[in-house]
Amino acid sequence: MGAFNGWIGVSFAFGMLFVARKVTRIFHAEWIAAWAMLITALGQIFFFLPLSPIWVWILAFPIAGSDMLAYTTILTSFSNTANDRSQGWVMGVAVAVMAVAWVISGLGTNLLDIMGANVIITIGGVCLLLSSGLMFLYSLLHKNESMS
Repeated sequence: MGAFNGWIGVSFAFGMLFVARKVTRIFHAEWIAAWAMLITALGQIFFFLPLSPIWVWILAFPIAGSDMLAYTTILTSFSNTANDRSQGWVMGVAVAVMAVAWVISGLGTNLLDIMGANVIITIGGVCLLLSSGLMFLYSLLHKNESMS
């Protein structure tokens, strides 16, 4: 478990150090968040297939890297919607929403005996797929407002 968690950490670092620096120069936060969620979703949906352990390690890298990119750009998107006066309030709401997401994912572990990890991860992927679609829509509707 320790080695796998370390691998996830390497992926987080890679996503933030290399990928984020490149894409944030070209695209606005909402567009990056939508694509990052899509990549994460597709990676998670692959878990519905019977995978060998090596494929779990391979898929973990893009899933974790794009997940970290989605997380930071979603927070950036929240921040971009606020003026100086309401910045703290908006970021508080953003963190509260993220906290609810962590609670829901934590509760999912209670379903492991009933559904199995692959099904739970796939459900998360489908939810991310829907979230990605909503962020793409938001990005298109607010294109001029959100350009950095």
